[in-house]
Amino acid sequence: HARLGESETRPFEIAAHRALLSLDLPANARTTLDRAWNALPKSLQQEPELIAVYARQLQRQQAADASAAVLADALDRAWHDELARLYGQAQATQPLAQLERALEWLHAQGENPVLLVTLAQLARRAGQLERAQAWLKQAQSRGGSHEVEAELGRLCEARGEKDQALAHYRRALENR
Repeated sequence: HARLGESETRPFEIAAHRALLSLDLPANARTTLDRAWNALPKSLQQEPELIAVYARQLQRQQAADASAAVLADALDRAWHDELARLYGQAQATQPLAQLERALEWLHAQGENPVLLVTLAQLARRAGQLERAQAWLKQAQSRGGSHEVEAELGRLCEARGEKDQALAHYRRALENR
């Protein structure tokens, strides 16, 4: 019998840990979640797929600040679009601080559309609607997507522009 090497077993190991971290947890199970995360080998705690699962679970446990911190630390180490999306969606208590942290990635990532949408989401939540619109226009010029349209809808809604918001939401659904 031939033994499998680490590179061959790693996908199975990631899948097993993803399944464990994805289990439905009751409210107030943060300690259980953290124990499961901390039990992972350090090398697996660097895997974007597992970081994303952990961050989503933290958000479900009403720990958005912790989720944002985990995501930001991971993005500081290595860029990953899905982690950036989740960072923009994390409803942390300090959206301005989140925005300032995300601005640090702009130099390295340039006009990455995912980062631009993330910046817009954070700016909108921080009440900086003009900046949010500018980043969304930039993202739109880079090819646009249903994410850009949906965020434009949320921005119009925040401004009280209901008809425009509905038009953007409609385009977001059509572009999916």
